[in-house]
Amino acid sequence: MKTLKVALYSARNYDRRSFEGEQEHITAAGIEITYLEPHLNAVTAKLAEGHQAVCLFVNDDACEETLRVLHSQGIKYIAMRCAGYNNVDLKVAKELGISVVNVPAYSPEAIAEFAVGMLLTIVRKYHKAYNRVREGNFLLDGLMGFNLEGKTIGIIGTGRIGLCTGRILSHGFRAKVIGYDPYPNPAAAAENGIQYVSLVELFKTSDVISLHCPLTPETKYIVNEEALKIAKPGLVIVNTSRGALINTSDLIQGLKSGHVGAVGMDVYERESKYFYRDSSNKIIQDDQLSRLVSFHNVFISGHQAFLTREALSAIARTTVENLNLLEEGSPCPNSAVDYVRLRNPVCVNDLHAQALLWDRRVVVRILDHFSIPTPRRLVASRDGGAKLDPELMALVESHTGLKLDLEEPMADVQMREDGEAIIVNGEVMEKPFVEKPVNGEDHNVYIYFKGGHGRRLFRKVGNKSSELDPTLSTPRMDGSYVYEEFIDVDNAEDIKVYTVGPTYTHAETRKSPVVDGVVRRNTEGKEIRFITRLSDEERSWASKICEAFGQRVCGFDVLRCDNGARSMVIDVNGWSFVKGNETYYDKAAEILADVCFKYSIKPGRAPGASDIMDDGPQWTLKANVTVFRHADRTPKQKLKFNFPVSEPWTKPFVDLLNGEREEIILRESEQLKTIAEAIQQARDLGATGEDLNKLTQLNNALFSKIDQPGTKAQLKPGFTKGKTTGPRKLEKLQLVFKWGGEFTHAARYQSRDLGESMKKDITIMNKDVLNNVKIFTSSERRVTASAEIFAAALLDSSAATNTTNSTLSTTTTNPPSTFTTTLTPTKSSHASDSGSVISVKVPTYQLIIRKDLLDDSNAAKDLTDDVKKRLKFLLRPGESERRPELTWPKGLKKEPVEVVREVIELLTKFREVMRKNFETMDVEKIQQRWCCGDEPWLFRERWEKLFEDFCNVKQEKFDPSRVSELYDTLKYCALHHRTFLFAIFDENGGSELGAPQNRTLHELYGRAKALFDLVAPQEYGIEPAEKEEIGVLTSLPLLRNVVHDLEEARNSGECSLTLYFTKESHIHTLVNLVLLSGLPIANPRIPELDYASHITFELYERVGGRGGRLDKEYSIRLALSEGAHSSNVLDSALDARHSLNVKQKKKLTQHLPYNMVIEKLSKHFHRVPNDEDILSDPNPEAIVVPLVGVPEV
Repeated sequence: MKTLKVALYSARNYDRRSFEGEQEHITAAGIEITYLEPHLNAVTAKLAEGHQAVCLFVNDDACEETLRVLHSQGIKYIAMRCAGYNNVDLKVAKELGISVVNVPAYSPEAIAEFAVGMLLTIVRKYHKAYNRVREGNFLLDGLMGFNLEGKTIGIIGTGRIGLCTGRILSHGFRAKVIGYDPYPNPAAAAENGIQYVSLVELFKTSDVISLHCPLTPETKYIVNEEALKIAKPGLVIVNTSRGALINTSDLIQGLKSGHVGAVGMDVYERESKYFYRDSSNKIIQDDQLSRLVSFHNVFISGHQAFLTREALSAIARTTVENLNLLEEGSPCPNSAVDYVRLRNPVCVNDLHAQALLWDRRVVVRILDHFSIPTPRRLVASRDGGAKLDPELMALVESHTGLKLDLEEPMADVQMREDGEAIIVNGEVMEKPFVEKPVNGEDHNVYIYFKGGHGRRLFRKVGNKSSELDPTLSTPRMDGSYVYEEFIDVDNAEDIKVYTVGPTYTHAETRKSPVVDGVVRRNTEGKEIRFITRLSDEERSWASKICEAFGQRVCGFDVLRCDNGARSMVIDVNGWSFVKGNETYYDKAAEILADVCFKYSIKPGRAPGASDIMDDGPQWTLKANVTVFRHADRTPKQKLKFNFPVSEPWTKPFVDLLNGEREEIILRESEQLKTIAEAIQQARDLGATGEDLNKLTQLNNALFSKIDQPGTKAQLKPGFTKGKTTGPRKLEKLQLVFKWGGEFTHAARYQSRDLGESMKKDITIMNKDVLNNVKIFTSSERRVTASAEIFAAALLDSSAATNTTNSTLSTTTTNPPSTFTTTLTPTKSSHASDSGSVISVKVPTYQLIIRKDLLDDSNAAKDLTDDVKKRLKFLLRPGESERRPELTWPKGLKKEPVEVVREVIELLTKFREVMRKNFETMDVEKIQQRWCCGDEPWLFRERWEKLFEDFCNVKQEKFDPSRVSELYDTLKYCALHHRTFLFAIFDENGGSELGAPQNRTLHELYGRAKALFDLVAPQEYGIEPAEKEEIGVLTSLPLLRNVVHDLEEARNSGECSLTLYFTKESHIHTLVNLVLLSGLPIANPRIPELDYASHITFELYERVGGRGGRLDKEYSIRLALSEGAHSSNVLDSALDARHSLNVKQKKKLTQHLPYNMVIEKLSKHFHRVPNDEDILSDPNPEAIVVPLVGVPEV
């Protein structure tokens, strides 16, 4: 018998004893266990070398990095000895072909009894009495408790453990037990003495709440500030489920205020660093855990609720059974099927029947029964045949008439003497043939060609789906396989077919993985595919497959050959759906909605939380207010020069101020030339040494960039502070020279596509909204250009295809804060009615430039400068663990400071490579066409500046704010100059086309992205109070306008669409204000807000809401798009547009009551006096100028 070696991590003595108790079963299964005390992580994963499986517990970390180490060492299985598996990256495990099993139930009584025991401990204070008596103190002061009899106890989560807990409390203590579960089981609840109520009612009426639900995105922080506000004073909370069900910060505030009376916790949100470890001789670094321990009314145990002999024995027994079944290729017990039997929910696909897809031998038997053609095959079984649940086999026979006889003798397999054919049980198959493991989840499929070579197919990794192996000639002899005739397909393509029910199919062709193994991807990183039409016969196969396997939503693979004369099915995949096709989504939604509507909702089903307003008559969109970040731009670059005004040579620069006491900006070529004159005068006045070097650097930058669009210089005077009787004295002068940040050709497509997409969405939701459109924009060129092209596409203007470039200009030197480009005949409450209108021939709409709302201001400059100085603390070891709000990849088991060091090392290496290649290569020939006004020397200059910022400073003096520039530049070059980027950083001086790609740039990008996600969101405030203050100083006027727009739409009879186009700083700070408003945000962890990101406030209206009311009811819903973003930017396939698609919006909230949203958003308004309210001037001065046309797309 073959031995399965298992590395059991986080092993304690009790684990060893429980598994040794199952030694007879372990030996019979051929399993050999190595007990390892360390927790699993990317480092300790190396201890699993020589094993085929690992056995893990709750605090082992099976992240992507760890899984890849395990995979490299031949690990096939992960057996969790617990119910949860949220510490396993299931997506990566599936990609690597690693099977994951768990123990769905071992002893619900163990945890339920512990929860009740913990409840008694905290309400009757056993722990305090025990400690007192040991010290000889028998006083009863402070030990007063209360009876559980007659109290209302809320159970959140009524699975096995919740039901058991309810039974003990209702039957044993005669408490009134109420429960909440989004998927209730009324019969089981009633049997165990539990009455279902809404979540809101549970929080309002419970004396005690006990948590027994799993941790999901919906249940995370289910106990939070809002929930505690409506709870009874003195509420007692018990949590034996998952730590992150409770927002620890909100819980601490509740304990401090006395609103929470007592807490029992067997779990903690960030327990992995402390639980199951002895830290008694260390200082606990987790501030929140330390604070909880300090409360006299908080009882914490170390995740031990499961720890009984019976539970450990069940865990060991089930784990051994799971591993044995995996090794045999048999399906493990399916807790999802058990759940369906228990709850009887509406199922799109038959969960039980999914087991038919787990063995390819069963799949082809069913396809044969329904006369669906497949390639000729030979089956080599070495495991006795496929294993199926007898109940499922009987179901198949009754449903299809097919009696599955699955037993098969040991196959006789050998190669013919010449090595060009395989012989299975006497039958011969010539090469080329395909070898498929019988396990449907094993995608390691091999193709053997004549002449002694082959190709290995596997799940896509990056841009590869297969690789050629010149040594692959002999089939595998260690398992059971299906051998199929290799089909020479038409056009080197295969067809992916998707069903939604038996009558609807969608089909797409893709490049076959057997061609070269290179996956073609689009700008979103998705595989490039083309829609194709199925024949009538192929559609009939789809219907049969859907019915035969009980899978409404199902995918299968088809090959066509002989110029379309013949086709056949080669695989059935089960649950699969199309990505990125709106027609498919619409049809699937229609079909699945019809399926759901046919099921009647059972009486007794518990309602959801009362603040979710989706029941009742349908909502109609009344108004949409959206704030956009501009579309794609070139990287911004700048040089800063500080002039000591006490030095005589600086006088020419002081004179440039021309007496102004505020910042001035020089944009025009003639204005910039005055700086050159000042440089020459400063030299004549005796500038020397380092000062002279600075002037030379400024002069060189000035003349190389003076003709580039967007080049400008800012002169920022600084005056003495404090009270003074006379004029304040000039103390310092800073010159900031900037270039870049210009609108790209990709931005045109992003803006146009976004406008067209919004038009389609709003037309479906309520086309009347498009009759009243107001568009506001910053005065920055890239922002205005984004707004113009978007608006033309939104309103279907012929200007959208006008070839003349648009320019917005005014002859005044200091234009007013607001001016308007007329492009539609609507009237805006924000714009003046008195401005003169110049008629144009194109269809017209309003484009209102509001510098006061949407341009940068210096109001928060001191604060943001201070924040940037303090960003270094984010790189301190352990900071990302101490601050859960920070974004740091779980799979990256390195501290940020280590990643910074690696980035500096990589950039140092790239600097050497780039400089060598610029000297030895003809760089002008690397890339034939350059876009965005770039050239090789500009590319080099941009990167040399980065090298200087990263490589020429000591790490301890590294400025984290530079990370954004690195990340920005990497993305820009990957999209617009990828050929040059890879060639100039290639150590081999530019590899041949088709040569294996060097992944070092990918390493740099991955580390830069991790640092960017950590640092960038904190540039607008580190602490919540800071984020709010910077948000108020930057975007409060904009937020006021948004609220005003919503109120105006609510109070008027008109539908409206109001759009604001602005810059990165405004979108970030506005989103921060929304997050800090107290609204119930679905996911407060905000993604990167890339180009064209936008936040939407939608106002809805309906007549006849809940309770049969006839008056109008209003709600608001918020959504957010991360913009034109790809996590795989270096691998995305690009066309000449160089444009990433803008991501769809994701809901930030459900429908929320109108008054609540307005109240929450308005909470920030008190921070600024009314006389500073931008909105107090309803008619800012407007100048109307014509739009000649929009840049051609």
